Amino acid sequence: MSDDVLDVVIAGVGGQGTITGAAVLGRAGVIAGYKVRGIDNRGLAQRGGAVMSHVRIGRDVNSAMVMDGEADVLLGFEPSEALRRAYFIKQGGWILLNTKPIPPITVTIGRESYPDIDGIIRTFKDDAGARVLAFDASELANEAGNPITLNTVMLGAFSALDTLLRPGHLEAAIRESFRRKLQDVNLVAFQLGREKALELLRSRSG
Repeated sequence: MSDDVLDVVIAGVGGQGTITGAAVLGRAGVIAGYKVRGIDNRGLAQRGGAVMSHVRIGRDVNSAMVMDGEADVLLGFEPSEALRRAYFIKQGGWILLNTKPIPPITVTIGRESYPDIDGIIRTFKDDAGARVLAFDASELANEAGNPITLNTVMLGAFSALDTLLRPGHLEAAIRESFRRKLQDVNLVAFQLGREKALELLRSRSG
């Protein structure tokens, strides 16, 4: 990724905390001393519809939109939504994928079939040329003590990558973004996501 700008796209569905996750990521950028721009596509955010956020962090960032093929990192909170947004990722970029699906209504009523998770991962690697860390982040959120901490699990995984942001920037942003009674559970979720990503990175290099 560029030494000057970090481009991140977050893809999920309503109820997963996608927009909150983007806000925490942006706050971490400010804490780190960078300029931050971003935009949310809320869609049917309150009804399980597609939600996408763009976050751009750097010394000199003007546009809020990540261009096609320019994202350094795609955070896929939901597998099929991540697949829909794969065109944003640059060659050699990172896709952090929550493997727990939330089937859309077209699947639940039998009009469509949900894509195979292994097939989604192969598409990311073969067609998008991305590096992929895939794991059940929803399970880790439950382990942390609250399923709504999925977004901070994913941010914890993000913190394991070599980017403009350090883990401490993200932890500080979590503390600033959540009420005191929610800080501890979100910090636990963050650490679980980070540990899982570090484990996966070690297995890649081993």
